[in-house]
Amino acid sequence: ASTASVGWGPRIWPTSAGSTPAATPSILRSVGVLADSADLETFGALAGEFGRLDWRVYARTVRAMGRHDAWPRLGELRAATLVVGGTADLFLPVPTIEAIAHAIPGAELCVLAGATHYLPVEFPEELDTRIRETIQAEAQDKVLEMCEEHLKHTRNSIIALYLSGIIS
Repeated sequence: ASTASVGWGPRIWPTSAGSTPAATPSILRSVGVLADSADLETFGALAGEFGRLDWRVYARTVRAMGRHDAWPRLGELRAATLVVGGTADLFLPVPTIEAIAHAIPGAELCVLAGATHYLPVEFPEELDTRIRETIQAEAQDKVLEMCEEHLKHTRNSIIALYLSGIIS
């Protein structure tokens, strides 16, 4: 394996012109890290970028993530939230994403059968559909809230006009 330096860290696999070795997707599929449905061109670009990481910076980032705990703050989220995961994700198993969705008020849970940690590359159409549905539902809810608020103000204005004798 090449130990050619990229930034301050070594590469994890040899590449030519920044490409991902052809065997990488099949190896990852064989160990359950990548679903058969993955777009290999997109995955190759992603893996190529991953291969150029500065591994010392990456290791520091992973350690910092391990020290950070956002669980106590999840209940404070008020934005529409879609929690997405896959049944074959080795890094975030289904019970973990279910717990995340449960901890966020009003969150929707989307679990895709066979999806791994690379779900956006494996099931882009399904993910796009769920995101659009979540955004549309949130937009519809906001429009309904605005209409209800407008009707309430209109009703209150009519009552005030009636009580003041301006209308009868």
